[in-house]
Amino acid sequence: MIGKKIYTNLVDALNEQDNVELLDLSFKEIEDLPADIGKLKNLKKLNLQCNEIELLPDAICKLKKLEWIDVHKNYLNFIPDCLTKLDELEYLDLNDNDLVSLPENIGEMESLLWLFVNNNNLVSLPDSIINSEKIIFLLADNNMLTEIPGKIGNMSSITQMSFCNNELTSLPESIGYMERLTSLDLHSNKIMNLPDSMGRLKKLSKLDLHSNDLNNLSDNFFLLENLEYLFLNDNHLTVLPENIGELKNLKYINLSSNKFSDLEKKRIQSILPYTEIDW
Repeated sequence: MIGKKIYTNLVDALNEQDNVELLDLSFKEIEDLPADIGKLKNLKKLNLQCNEIELLPDAICKLKKLEWIDVHKNYLNFIPDCLTKLDELEYLDLNDNDLVSLPENIGEMESLLWLFVNNNNLVSLPDSIINSEKIIFLLADNNMLTEIPGKIGNMSSITQMSFCNNELTSLPESIGYMERLTSLDLHSNKIMNLPDSMGRLKKLSKLDLHSNDLNNLSDNFFLLENLEYLFLNDNHLTVLPENIGELKNLKYINLSSNKFSDLEKKRIQSILPYTEIDW
């Protein structure tokens, strides 16, 4: 869409509705979107960020060519189910709203690649999300999630996933099947243990588990052969498994605010001589 005109006024856009592919209505103190927005049949990108919108009209679901929509920093507490019928939609940013749930069939969206739901009031994710074979980014930080769907491992295309600052106490065994995952951020939860299956995440390069309730790590955890950055600070760890030394690509590990003895610290340093360690 390089070179395409960006419309910044809905009236102007409606006057040239057949030509409109890019509409930027961000930072305009909009409270309500008129149903006329559904007339923009060729619209591909819609930016509504930083307004005062509480409800998206069903008319938005008529935008069948929509590929990208950003509605972050509004006051949405509900997403119309019909939004999931936008088969061309690849990018959906719902960050910083008041959502308590997502449409049940969000996992059936045919083209969705990026889903952002940070800073809402979500207590769960729809079970259907596990059916998504295309999502590559799933970010759900700062919600009230108590669990991750048990079969989340079915989401085989994900490369980056984040559930920071929720209420998670454990992870499903299926997480080990997310073979393309390169970055996993789970800091600031209440996770007490990790599934053995995590050792299967061979492409994982960054793992952030700081500020949880971990008191031990399984040997399988250190099969993460491509891990480069590991954050375990602010847990209850007293020892690390001997085979931590097998993490040959580990560049940095943060172990501060744990319960390691001086002897254990020396042992860890001796088996990770080329890794930067923060105590």
